[in-house]
Amino acid sequence: MRQSANLQDLDQDSRRAGGKLLVRQGVWLEGRTCWQEKGYGGEIFLKKGVTVSFSQEKAETESDLFFAKVANEQASSISVKLLFAFYQEAAGEAFSFVSPSREAIYHACNNKLFLITPDSPCRNRTQLSALSMSAALDGQIWKHEKRGILNYVPMIRGETSSVLLLEISIPAKNMVHGGASVSLRPLDKNV
Repeated sequence: MRQSANLQDLDQDSRRAGGKLLVRQGVWLEGRTCWQEKGYGGEIFLKKGVTVSFSQEKAETESDLFFAKVANEQASSISVKLLFAFYQEAAGEAFSFVSPSREAIYHACNNKLFLITPDSPCRNRTQLSALSMSAALDGQIWKHEKRGILNYVPMIRGETSSVLLLEISIPAKNMVHGGASVSLRPLDKNV
C-alpha cells in the first residue's frame, strides 16, 4: 500500500493533457491513506476483502466524472473516505475557493473556471479544502490523519490543489459507488 501523497510521480502523458485539471485519486481507511499510483483508472487493494476501483468518463455536457467503486467482501460494514485531489497541469497561478453553501470548490487556472462537486448520493459526509500544491505534494492534506479530517483551507491563490473527500459506508458483502464531477464554466475576466 502506498502511503505518500506525492503527485510528482504521475505519468508524463497525463501531465501534458492540454488545459484541464488533473486528478490524483486515493482512499483513506482506518487511519491510513493510499494513493493510486498512476493515471485515472485502476484498483487499490486496501486490505483483504476491500477493493477500490477508479474510473473516469466524459459526460454529455462539459463535465468529467471521476468515480470510485468500493467493494466490501468482509463480514462487517466498513467506512472509507474517497479522495480526489485536483490541480492544474502546469505550474502557474491559480485560485481555489471552497463554497460550503453549494458544497463545491471553484478552481480557476489556465484562463478557465472549473466547478468541482461531489457526485455520490450515498455519501455520509463531504469535506472540501483548497490547499497549496506544496502541501499536497508533501502529503500535508490532513488536520488529523488518524481520524480522516482534512486540513480545511477555504481559499488559496498560487499553485493550488482542490481536495474533495467523500465519506462512504459500505455494508458487508456489498458494493457502493461515489465520485466527483468537474465541469468547465465560462471565466469572466472582470471577476
